[in-house]
Amino acid sequence: MRREPLPLSRPLIILNGYHAWAGVVESVRKQLARITSGNPDDILAISFMDQTCFDAQRQRVLDETDRWVGLSTPVDIVAHSMGGLVGRFCGVSNHPDGRTLHIERLYTLASPHRGATLANIATPDATARGMRAGSDFLKALDAAPTTIRRLITFTHAKDPVVGAHNTSLHNEHPRWCSGSRVLSHFSVAHNPIVLATIARELRNEPPLFDWLPSPLPAT
Repeated sequence: MRREPLPLSRPLIILNGYHAWAGVVESVRKQLARITSGNPDDILAISFMDQTCFDAQRQRVLDETDRWVGLSTPVDIVAHSMGGLVGRFCGVSNHPDGRTLHIERLYTLASPHRGATLANIATPDATARGMRAGSDFLKALDAAPTTIRRLITFTHAKDPVVGAHNTSLHNEHPRWCSGSRVLSHFSVAHNPIVLATIARELRNEPPLFDWLPSPLPAT
């Protein structure tokens, strides 16, 4: 894929995780650029290190996307951890401000769709409280109409931060692999198998192998 770059079907946005350093999402941006179009300028990376609530994070994504390609342009999104919830929030089609992203494919990497394990222990800000299992934010997000045409979830089976069982929608399973011995929640964003799988779809190429959603191993 590096030797034979292909243009992206749509602009691609990468969303960072909870208070994560911008270098993390920039690294993912560069890795995906190398195995898709070969041009990092085709990809917009957005971080939320200084923001403490989902409303502000949504506003940042919409504002930066509007300046980049306009809100009427369909996009694909790859999002790590909390970024997956921000991506879903940006796709809500009945928000009071009338703005939304038109999302063709949203790929989430270890995102707390059912809540995050650590958010049940520590909630230093509104974002963390929103990631608690059963929070009003998560309930509203699950119930809201959306522009997202496909939501594809990935995770590592070993994830003490979010909990692998929390990384898919209710009554669904993620695509998963075993993960690393340490920092497994964070390393999923750099897993070459995960990134190659996403890149093949972004390039509109057949998968290298069948990797379907499946039940996680018992823990």
